[in-house]
Amino acid sequence: MTRRIRVGQGLFARFLKSREGRIELAIIVTEGATAEGLRDAWQSIDRLREHLRKYQGSDMRDIYSALRYNYAQMKANGWSYNLIAMDINYDCIVNLCRAAEEIDDVNQSTTTSSGRLYAMFLLQAMRMKEVDILNWLIPGIQEIKLGNAPWSIDSGPVDGQRVRDALRQWEKEKETEKVIVKAPPEYRMLEISKVTTPNTDYNNKAKELLNKDYPGVLEKYQQAIRKILEEGGTIGAIHGTG
Repeated sequence: MTRRIRVGQGLFARFLKSREGRIELAIIVTEGATAEGLRDAWQSIDRLREHLRKYQGSDMRDIYSALRYNYAQMKANGWSYNLIAMDINYDCIVNLCRAAEEIDDVNQSTTTSSGRLYAMFLLQAMRMKEVDILNWLIPGIQEIKLGNAPWSIDSGPVDGQRVRDALRQWEKEKETEKVIVKAPPEYRMLEISKVTTPNTDYNNKAKELLNKDYPGVLEKYQQAIRKILEEGGTIGAIHGTG
């Protein structure tokens, strides 16, 4: 724990070490602080955040940073933008198969479902707006409940252009040091032979629906991955449900 740093009237900053070993910036607001004072102090607070980010790098435990890093690594290891898009669309279907079991009424405004949450993470990592995401996910869950695939993986919510734009933005954020990668996420990259999933039932359900409604597409996707692996590439470790 460091001493308090005054950043404005009634406002102080302090660097704290978390249980995970990372340093975090805490802003202390006392009774003498005002909304105007907080606005005036924001530039000083932002400089402290920038200093901290340069010192220890961005937190790669953040799900969106981890996902974007993963997809950037896949691109560097031979995956095309279109194949990455198919991978995301497939993973979304796997997660929605889980959500279909967890959700009774998909039209409820508040729904607790880890499957839907993980699917949202995947699409938000591709910089999709929440309203657009729900316009895909809610009908998608309804289709799965009816025994249908929600979409083909080559024409789902994510296409190659969206992946390209998201990864270009990721590279831009690294160039401007908005994101600083000092250490990659702990999962790294794994060969497909080492990838296991605890959600076999949901993966099998997704494959069953896709093969029924969009025959041949899943095999095309799997063949493309096998080709990458035969050429010495690797496969990202974030697959299926969380």
